[in-house]
Formats: sequence, structure tokens, C-alpha cells
Amino acid sequence: AKRRKVSRLGKIAESDSEEEEGGEGGIAGATGPTPPAALAPSRRAQPCFQPGATPAGNSTRRFLAYNTAGCVSTLRGPDYNSVEVSFHDVSARNSRIPTLTDYFGFELGALGPSGTILASRARGAGKPSVVMYRPFESWAAGSEWTSTFPEGEEAKCVACGSSFAACATEGYLRVFSLAGSPVAVISLAGRCVALAASGSHLAVAYVEDDLAGQIRFQQ
Repeated sequence: AKRRKVSRLGKIAESDSEEEEGGEGGIAGATGPTPPAALAPSRRAQPCFQPGATPAGNSTRRFLAYNTAGCVSTLRGPDYNSVEVSFHDVSARNSRIPTLTDYFGFELGALGPSGTILASRARGAGKPSVVMYRPFESWAAGSEWTSTFPEGEEAKCVACGSSFAACATEGYLRVFSLAGSPVAVISLAGRCVALAASGSHLAVAYVEDDLAGQIRFQQ
């Protein structure tokens, strides 16, 4: 009968003998205690991301948002970028959405039923993070609006519902009406991972502890 023995390195080996050197019940070749197994390296939890967006790369065009209604894309230009909104069903809209000249460097976007929300990162002193909402149907000249975040607060992800536009920053969730009025500033229980909106509902995915890596959801 074969018998297993544990070597000095903690590996499992096989022996054809009934008794090994060191006496009955002894461990052959053992010169000391078996070293403990190495701990798995810690890993950071899921970083914040924008649902429906493609990563920034060498391409001059990337998607800021993509869903069942349409998409928001940005086209890199020599001086400024251009933001375009297009719909899968072109007959659903009576008019084409004009292309937006991007003076802020928008990196985040979400497509809602009535408009789109865009947000830029902070770009150093004097260039704070900005969020903009652009309705599809302009009820008046200048009906789009922008909001500038305080220094040290930066947009991480955005979402757009039927009656609100939302943006998550470091530890905060800022909710606006579609007319641009602040509705709520909510302190999040952890670092935001993603936002998603449908109708009048908003879902927030976040992590309380990066080391634990557990993603929690709140609606």
C-alpha cells in the first residue's frame, strides 16, 4: 500500500514503503515546521465605470453611452472635440440632434428619454469638473444647462432618467431636475462603481470597502 509523506517544502509525495525513516508516524525528510501558505495578494475592487461606454484609446471616435434607444459619441478634433447623439430608430425623432462643440472635454455621458447628460473630469487649477444636460427638444433658446462642481470634487459616472439627471462624485450623489435645479445631494455609503436609470428610478452600485470588494446596490 502506498503512503503519503510531506516533504520539507510542504509538497505531497508518495512512498512505497510501510515505514519511513524517523519512526512510526514520523515525517521523512522534515527538518522543521512546514512554512505557512503565502497569502493571496490583495486586489482592488471594481473601479468606477460608465455603462455603455467604450474605453479611450487611439481611435478618434469613442462611445460615451450606448443603449437600446441610441448612442452618444465623441469625435476628437484638432482644437475641440465634437459630441454627437444618434438614435437607432431614426423615425422616432422629427429632427436631427445638432452636433455639440465640446469646450469642456466631456468623458462621461448617458442617454435618457428626453435628453443626454455629459460630464468632464477636473483638469487642474481653474478647470473644474462640469456636468451638462442637453434636451432633445429645445423648448427655449439656451434650454441646455451646465453645473460646475466645487474644487476637489470630480464627476465619476452619470445617469439620466425621465425626470432627473444624476452624477456621482467622490462620496456624493448629485441629482438635478431636467431644468437644472438641484434636487438632492446625497452622501454615499462608499465609493460609487456605476449608475443606471430607467424612468423615475435610479440604481447606485458602490463598494463600502475596497479590500472586501463587495459591490452593493441601492435604488
